[in-house]
Amino acid sequence: MKLKQSLLAVAVSVAYVSAAHASDGRVIANQHFENGFTNSTSVSGSGNDSIGLHLLDVVVGNREAENAGLYNGTITNSANVTASGVDASAFTIEQTPRPDFYKVMAGSFINGKNSTIKAVGEGSTGLHLSGAVLGGVVQNDGVISGEGVGLDLDSTRNGDAEDEDRESSLPSSIQSIDNAGEIIGVSADGLSGRGILVDGVNFTNPEKGITNTGTIRGGEIGIDLDQFSMNPSGYNLPPVDNERLQINADSGLIQGGSYAIYGGNGKVDLNIGEAQSSELSSIVGNINGIDRILVAGNGLIDASLIEADRLRVGENATLTLAATHTTVDGNFNLMQGATLGLPLSAETQANTPVLTVTGTADLASGSTVVINAKGSDFAQGGANYDLISAETLNIAPDVVIKSSSSLLVVDSSTLADGTLNIKVTGVGDEETGAVIETGGGDASVQGAAQSFMSVAELLAQRNPNDAVLKALIAAGSDAQAIANVAKQLTPEVNGGAASAANSSITLVNNAISSRSSNLRAGQSSGDMLSGTGAWFQILSSQANQDARSGVDGYDANSRGFALGADHNLNDNTVLGVAYSYVKSNVQSDNGNKTDVENNTLTAYGTWTEGNYFVDGGLSYGKGRNDSKRFISGTTAKGSYDSDMIGLNVMAGYGFHFDHNLLVEPRVTARYTNLSIDGFSEHGSSAALKTGDQRLEVGELGAGVRVAGSFDLGQGTLEPEFKLMGYHDFIGDKSSTTSVFTLGGTSFVATGVTPARDSYEVGVGANYKLGAVTIGGSYERLLKTGFDADTFTAKVRYDF
Repeated sequence: MKLKQSLLAVAVSVAYVSAAHASDGRVIANQHFENGFTNSTSVSGSGNDSIGLHLLDVVVGNREAENAGLYNGTITNSANVTASGVDASAFTIEQTPRPDFYKVMAGSFINGKNSTIKAVGEGSTGLHLSGAVLGGVVQNDGVISGEGVGLDLDSTRNGDAEDEDRESSLPSSIQSIDNAGEIIGVSADGLSGRGILVDGVNFTNPEKGITNTGTIRGGEIGIDLDQFSMNPSGYNLPPVDNERLQINADSGLIQGGSYAIYGGNGKVDLNIGEAQSSELSSIVGNINGIDRILVAGNGLIDASLIEADRLRVGENATLTLAATHTTVDGNFNLMQGATLGLPLSAETQANTPVLTVTGTADLASGSTVVINAKGSDFAQGGANYDLISAETLNIAPDVVIKSSSSLLVVDSSTLADGTLNIKVTGVGDEETGAVIETGGGDASVQGAAQSFMSVAELLAQRNPNDAVLKALIAAGSDAQAIANVAKQLTPEVNGGAASAANSSITLVNNAISSRSSNLRAGQSSGDMLSGTGAWFQILSSQANQDARSGVDGYDANSRGFALGADHNLNDNTVLGVAYSYVKSNVQSDNGNKTDVENNTLTAYGTWTEGNYFVDGGLSYGKGRNDSKRFISGTTAKGSYDSDMIGLNVMAGYGFHFDHNLLVEPRVTARYTNLSIDGFSEHGSSAALKTGDQRLEVGELGAGVRVAGSFDLGQGTLEPEFKLMGYHDFIGDKSSTTSVFTLGGTSFVATGVTPARDSYEVGVGANYKLGAVTIGGSYERLLKTGFDADTFTAKVRYDF
């Protein structure tokens, strides 16, 4: 007997070594692994019918009990096992039916995390259990995939038998399947393939059956239940008829191009989601052959046909039906506290129920039906739908039927002849404002949302799939999310563009002030001024405004230049003219952008009498503004002009000390008036027509300038430091009156009152060599929540 077994083992081994050589795979046959078997090395097979790794008639582990014929060792894959070719198999575990062979070959099979079992080629299989009798589970934490079948469990035929009936075959046997990774069976064209094929297997733990928390996906069928039996007592005992195989879709996805689950002949129950868990369990594809479906947690079914004796949504559970129209071929129960979500879309057919139940549908007391809103629901007068139809439809009086959007309401519902019909309409201005206020939106946001509801009525007829409308719908009943979308509807009122315009005047005023200081420095040192001089400065500024009182902040970067010329009228007076060009890029914290170009002409002068001085300037500027507001995937673009008038007067007294030190206390008054033209946006359903604006700034300030003069080389170095404080006595805040270009009522959007106090500190230096003066400076402006850094470089030539 021992000799016969040895010869058989040698024969089998020789045969499979040859096969392995032909397919470049690895065969392990007729071996015993007492401490378990682990594949930790990448293995690959190639060619038609090739196998990457083939375990044939092996036993793994020690026997659990004497003469029991049971082995409990674990087969583990912790590497990549692949095969390529028609009908190839990446990993095959096979047991041939022989009377002299042990009945249970191993405990569990585990495909570890980050491990892959993958076959490529027409009809290929990832993991194939052929007559494999395992006392434990098939557990996948990695990836198992094939172009024909991901995981195939079937019987091994007896090669000595004259026929191929079940009497002469050895079915696979396992406790259950536990998938936390990916099991994929999708053909190259994506149209065929099975994720899991059950075609000759006994489940010894049918209560655990197939448990999924990952992904099971087939090009045609996700889980194909062809031939299986159930006997908790053992693999080789007759099946128990009253058992039900449980598919526990705790979370994750089970998907098939035609069927998510097929077969079962009514011997299978489908459990979707876990009680007390918010994790979503999705079933995508039709369902066939199920006895009972129980939704215990958060479930989604995207299927046009559900064939089950009963579909029950348990207490406090949620089921969302995602298909345009769904038919339940059986009975339906929505239990107390349960929620049913029904879809509405542009594909929803008139006079066709969203949910059709061929049997009895019961909606229990305390249950809720949520209609997933669509754009056309905002139509003036509302929209009517046949929601649920059944042979017998029972609806408790207190069942809540509502829209998924807080901006829509179910106006009425009627039940007649087994069909539930509803009417959905938009909410009124008061309700809209209340939703926005609850979500944290201020009066400006509330006004914009209320006005847009009129636009929504128009879009419901013309373009129900409009991106802005869809964003409001997608926000659902989350008041904060709705308010966030509504906030995008408002015009920009953070004052960024106005600040950029005002800063252009400030930049040129500072340049002229610096020029005037240099003139006085020359006079104090005894230099005689030539008749005419010309100067040029490069300007750069970076500003940042923090969010205040719910209004978004911004960043503004400005670049430009100023050039000018002045003439000495007499010993006390100098007059000049300057031109500046400043380009600013303003980016709001919400993503909106404005490009500002300003051209400014300034007349300036300085007057001195002894140690007293007065500097002044009058400016006029024209601005060109290009704005972009980003609203729910759309862009509203606008272009508009602006006009600026600026007046600046500074007076002071210079104290001269030893070592050419000058201390110059000063007071100043500054005024700017910015007029912004009205404009209309385009490019979005939320485009606005915005009226004219006017903003004024009137500041008084005081401070000190300290300067020196030192011989350096053949020229003179003149460093300086200044410190100023200002108070704005006007304090205008941005305020606009707008209306959507598509209609609606006008509304006012108001920014926050600007910080009135500001502080400016600066350092700089000039180097004078003959008729040429070069220099640079840095200034920092500070307000509450605002700061700006300004850099200049300058050159002057005296003729």
